[in-house]
Amino acid sequence: MFRTRPINESELDKRREKDLKEFNFPKLFNKEVDYAKVDRPALESYIEQKMNELVPDDDIIVEFTNNLVFDEKISPKDLCLQLKPMLDEKTVDFVHELWKKMIESEQEKKDTYRERDEQDERRVQRVHDDRNEDRQRRFHGKSKSFKRSKYKRSYHK
Repeated sequence: MFRTRPINESELDKRREKDLKEFNFPKLFNKEVDYAKVDRPALESYIEQKMNELVPDDDIIVEFTNNLVFDEKISPKDLCLQLKPMLDEKTVDFVHELWKKMIESEQEKKDTYRERDEQDERRVQRVHDDRNEDRQRRFHGKSKSFKRSKYKRSYHK
């Protein structure tokens, strides 16, 4: 039988901090990524392609990495810790490239949404302009005829 002891959270935190000191992380890892705005299928194919280059014919690592990135939404530093046993010194480079792609993908979606919003705003503005123009035509048309009829009455008396 195996002996087990309860997990001590402080020991785990100390161990994590010690492991993090082994890496020299780029400044890019400090940037946050909004996972909702990331193009998931494109990044999954990128992860699969890159992992097949680094560790050929290992689908388990590809699934493991995809789960860490997209399901657990792990930070890049923690991702390095998780992938270190499999990728060794290539870990930081891989995660750096992945994080850069995620930031680019997020920015592309933001730009797409911004363009859509601007197009929608222009459409709404055109509709408002058309409505205002129609109102002015109707108002001015009625007001002119109303003024004329009013003046005619006053002159005829």
